[in-house]
Amino acid sequence: MESNPTLFIVGARGYVGSTLFARANKVGSAIGTSSSGGNDLRQLRLDAPAEFDYGNIRPGDVVMLTAAISAPDICAREHDPAWAVNVTGTSSFIKSVIDRGARVVFFSSDTVYGEREDAFDETAACNPAGEYAD
Repeated sequence: MESNPTLFIVGARGYVGSTLFARANKVGSAIGTSSSGGNDLRQLRLDAPAEFDYGNIRPGDVVMLTAAISAPDICAREHDPAWAVNVTGTSSFIKSVIDRGARVVFFSSDTVYGEREDAFDETAACNPAGEYAD
């Protein structure tokens, strides 16, 4: 395992991702991505993950995946493009990262789990909010 892992922040222009990226750059080696690239960010379109250059991802690196189409109304109205990003593309990207020996921290909205007052994790029962999350 690499002694000084690189942090990859997928969705480094988003609300959560931009904060993580700014802090990660202060403590170590960080690489950010966005769907359009630019401004020192690498381009990663989750609807076309095969086009991403995985060459910089090494065993032991950590990929923090914060990108998604998360608005339930957009997911319902634009189901196929949202599915291509949130499900098909994200799954393919995660598999490629894990195949390279890196670790993935996946950030998800609470839309799939629904409103809850208690703490929960991936073993919690789903209570989807909206048609798309079913």
